[in-house]
Amino acid sequence: RRSSDLILRLLDIVKRKDYFAFCELIEAEALILHRMVLSSSVYGLSLYSETLNIISKVRSFRKKYGIPVCFTLDAAPNLHLLYPNQFKEVVNNFIMEKLLSNYEDKKWLEDKVGTGPELIHKKNYSCNEKIILQEYF
Repeated sequence: RRSSDLILRLLDIVKRKDYFAFCELIEAEALILHRMVLSSSVYGLSLYSETLNIISKVRSFRKKYGIPVCFTLDAAPNLHLLYPNQFKEVVNNFIMEKLLSNYEDKKWLEDKVGTGPELIHKKNYSCNEKIILQEYF
């Protein structure tokens, strides 16, 4: 029930292009997931002090400048920033000046939304064929 409600809420937010509501939802879900990990019997700390520091800086930046940049987290203490492409330059400057200032190499992985999956070619495979499909993914 909760997941279907969240999907409906997310679809509504995307239709309205409400970037700030998107940020609130994405960050809340990321932190709920980590709260569950912290309270499970298989304990695994994945929010370190530097991660929390960056979260604080991202939220302050968003509030101060009105730029819809938000974070989500993977299974490690890695933060992923999400923002509309129109803010790429200002967000990249923020990353360099505020988030990476304590890091020697000042590098980060940059990614973007693609156009989705693309059918390269279609072949009919039966279950008995021994084919390595790795080359197609």
